[in-house]
Amino acid sequence: MPERGNVLSETAIDCSLERRRILSELQQHIAHAAFFLCFLDTATALRPAPQPEQISAYTAPLTTGDEENLLSPTGNVDALIRNLRTTKDLEIFLEKNTTYKQSPFSPNFINTYRESPTQFQKNGWEGSCSHFAEFNATWAYVHGGKPYMVTLCPRGLIEKKSDLWHQVVVCKHHNGQFVVFRNQNVELISGPLTAYLSKEYPTMELMPFGSIIPWRARKDDWRAKAGEHIFLSSVNPETMETGNLPLSPELLQELARGTKPGEEELAVSG
Repeated sequence: MPERGNVLSETAIDCSLERRRILSELQQHIAHAAFFLCFLDTATALRPAPQPEQISAYTAPLTTGDEENLLSPTGNVDALIRNLRTTKDLEIFLEKNTTYKQSPFSPNFINTYRESPTQFQKNGWEGSCSHFAEFNATWAYVHGGKPYMVTLCPRGLIEKKSDLWHQVVVCKHHNGQFVVFRNQNVELISGPLTAYLSKEYPTMELMPFGSIIPWRARKDDWRAKAGEHIFLSSVNPETMETGNLPLSPELLQELARGTKPGEEELAVSG
């Protein structure tokens, strides 16, 4: 017959093991519930968002009741985007009111990736290339273009992962030329897009996945916007959809010429 002390000891051990089993099962249930909630939250974030209303070149400006503030950086963002009538208006507004801020690849960069024009405004119009890209893409879409997000990464992605990445917006015109939005500037090129990118960004290359993707308005959630690069295949520039944009008089002249001065060499070398 076991001694009383040994019986108590064995009972205590059994109770301890039972508590551990219950705690282990509880942790598993909590983990499963957290994963399920995270999955639901991510699925909700990835749902399509309403797209901005597109306008034509003949649509009257969207008024807000205060004509002097139609282009105000503190006014209604949707009205602002509609009333920037040409690429020249867009450039003037961006140069005057926005500040480019380099953002190293970090958790904060991911959390603020491609924030909406409204959030860009709330940030005091200060942001990284992804903020400019989202604003420019929204403007291009509203004004009849077919914008594409083009993402560049350092050459030797693994070896130089600390280097800055970059993002621009590209629209293809009906005649095959490309309108490129680079932060505060808008350019027109007639040579191959890949040759242009190699020339302008010699230390970078197209991201190996989701590098050229059609722009769509998404919820202000980094999972929705970063997820596009994973779920969408890169588009060949030759097969990009085309559209017309309200270009500045200078770009319209270049469009009529077909090439920019000095760009014939780029087109040939590509």
